[in-house]
Amino acid sequence: MKQPLLSIIIPTHNRRAQVLETLRALAAQSWPMAKAEVIVVADACEDDTVEQVRAYGPGAPFRLLVLAHSARSAARTRNYGVQHASSPTLLFLDDDVIPCRDLVRAHVQAQRDTNVVLGYSKPMVPARASWFQRDARRWWEDTYREIGRSGHRFTYRDFFSGNVSMPTSLFRQLEGFDETITGRLEDYELGVRLLKAGARFVFEPAALGFHHDYTDLEKWLLRIRMEGVADIQIGQRHPELRSQLFGHFETLHGRWTRLLRDAAFISPM
Repeated sequence: MKQPLLSIIIPTHNRRAQVLETLRALAAQSWPMAKAEVIVVADACEDDTVEQVRAYGPGAPFRLLVLAHSARSAARTRNYGVQHASSPTLLFLDDDVIPCRDLVRAHVQAQRDTNVVLGYSKPMVPARASWFQRDARRWWEDTYREIGRSGHRFTYRDFFSGNVSMPTSLFRQLEGFDETITGRLEDYELGVRLLKAGARFVFEPAALGFHHDYTDLEKWLLRIRMEGVADIQIGQRHPELRSQLFGHFETLHGRWTRLLRDAAFISPM
């Protein structure tokens, strides 16, 4: 096989059925997938994900590489996949984002004119969705509607790692995701460094994937707590962003906002 034009990195953890569905959707892409390599990185999987994905490989229309480690870290898992990538362009795709037929083609075409292509991960909910899941879907849809608006000024909070592509050289130049960020938001932190490096963000709605994230309220609250810690860590690494911390608390002004920020940075846990 010649050097691939695209490396698709898929991190996964105990989601055998979902990652196989994602691979089948990649096999049905309108773009010639013989020009791509797909790298699945199983992180601390306790099911038979590795065996099942490897068994799928011989019949796939693309080169499939399966890696496994026990990092229990999304940042380290994606970085590990990139270490084995051999193409000039990276596409990060989460294992619960099922790509539509033109997702890969849309990323490749948009990469001709830009550095970072943000795909559209359309949120899907169960047939009997809870109020919380419906509200989460509205938040995601509102977010994508905003970044797709003409004249939108992109920030690091627009960088989502579940459906995004960029030049491999740019990712490696920035040394990838920060593995010292605990919990979550390692994608936001990379977004900060990408923008500082002069990368241009563009939203490509045709790079459509269906995001099957069925997180319940308990897991979401835990996720929010982890993101709060990560926000502090991002502020520690990029002090110029500290003034934005807790900016959504509209009832807090002046001295109280400053005190809240100071207390958070003193004791982020």
